Amino acid sequence: SDLRRPAIHTQLGIPEGPGLSGLVLGMCSFEDAVVRTEQFPNLHILVNGKLENMNPSELLDSGHWRALCQMVRKRYQYIVVDSPPVTAVTDYELIQMAADGTVLVVRPEHTNRTACFKAIDTVPNDKLLGVILNCAQPWFASKAATYEYGYGYGYGYASSGADKS
Repeated sequence: SDLRRPAIHTQLGIPEGPGLSGLVLGMCSFEDAVVRTEQFPNLHILVNGKLENMNPSELLDSGHWRALCQMVRKRYQYIVVDSPPVTAVTDYELIQMAADGTVLVVRPEHTNRTACFKAIDTVPNDKLLGVILNCAQPWFASKAATYEYGYGYGYGYASSGADKS
């Protein structure tokens, strides 16, 4: 539901619409808006769709959005909603009001540390499920993926110090 910068359809290689916007605006049925794939038959994807001449906040503040949220709660056990950044626009606030929990995703070398702590403070305590550190390099103190230990010995003739130049 990041209606300002939709990218999921491109990343997954699926059609852009009709999607969430078409569904909330009453332009299509739920069955027409949801995409299913052969590879993951239990995964149902609702892309953003095309949002023309409408403010995303207005769409997410509508009774149609809230009705959609109630309907999908009855159909599915788990629903994951991608939102815009927490402190960027009001869309996040409208999305989290309909959500049971929030998982923040932060990326080192990209997410500003101060903005990250502000985002954590923005999420209601009873809804903060955790933080995912995305695109992170392995931590220096973590256990290595493999650990090797070897023991060896050898014998031979060493050259004398006179041969060294």
